[in-house]
Amino acid sequence: MRKIVTLLPLILLLNACWFDTAPELYRVDVVFQENGKLTSGHSQAVCDFRGQTATRQCSVKLVIKDTHLNPSGAGQYKAKIDQMFADPAYAKSEYATAFSKHEEIALSLELSAHGRKENRYNLIVNGDLPWSWSNQATATNELGQKVVVVTDSELRDGRNLSFEPNPAPYIKLYNDAYNEFFNRKSGCYTGDVNGCKIIEFIGMQVTVPYQPANVTITWTPIDEDDLSHTDKVS
Repeated sequence: MRKIVTLLPLILLLNACWFDTAPELYRVDVVFQENGKLTSGHSQAVCDFRGQTATRQCSVKLVIKDTHLNPSGAGQYKAKIDQMFADPAYAKSEYATAFSKHEEIALSLELSAHGRKENRYNLIVNGDLPWSWSNQATATNELGQKVVVVTDSELRDGRNLSFEPNPAPYIKLYNDAYNEFFNRKSGCYTGDVNGCKIIEFIGMQVTVPYQPANVTITWTPIDEDDLSHTDKVS
C-alpha cells in the first residue's frame, strides 16, 4: 500500500499536461501584408484556453480586401455583359451584389495543441485564397490538413508565414460561382442533370497581378483583468 501511495505523485506528474502551468489567456495579433502594400489587413482577438485541459484550441479570423480582380464578360455574350458592367444602373442591381463576393478574402487561423506534444501548436490557415504556402515547412494532421508547427516562444516573437501567388484555383472558384448565378437568373440553368448546360457569361480578369504575401501572428500573455468588453474571445 505504501508503494502505491509513493507512486501516486509520480503517476499524477506523468499524466500532467505541459500547458498546466502555461498562460491561459493570450492577446493575438494577425497582420497580413502583400508585397508592394497592395493588400493588407489586421485583426486582433483573445485566445481563451481557460477550462481546456487536454487540448487547446483557438481561432482568429481576418478579412482583407482584394483589389486584384474584376468580373468581365466572357464567351459569346462578352460584349453584352461588358455593356452591363459599364451601365451606371448596374451598381444598384442585384448582380452588383452577387458579383462582388471576390472583393473580400476571409481567412481564419486555427491554433490547436495537445497536452502530450511538448509545447507544440498546430497552425492551420483556412479560407479560399489566391496564395499558397511558400517554402514553408508543413506537416499533415490526422485529418489530412497541412499544418505549421509552432511553439509558444515563436508566437511571442511573431511567427511569419510566407505565401506565393496561386490565383488559378481562386479565379476558377468565382468564375464557376458567378456563371452559375447568372445562368440561374437567365433561366438557362435548371439544376437537374438533364437541364440546360451552363453558358459562360462571366470571366474574372486579373487587373493587378498578385504578389508574394506574409502573415505574421503574434501573441502576448495577458491577465484576466486585462480583458475588455470589446475583446474578441476565441
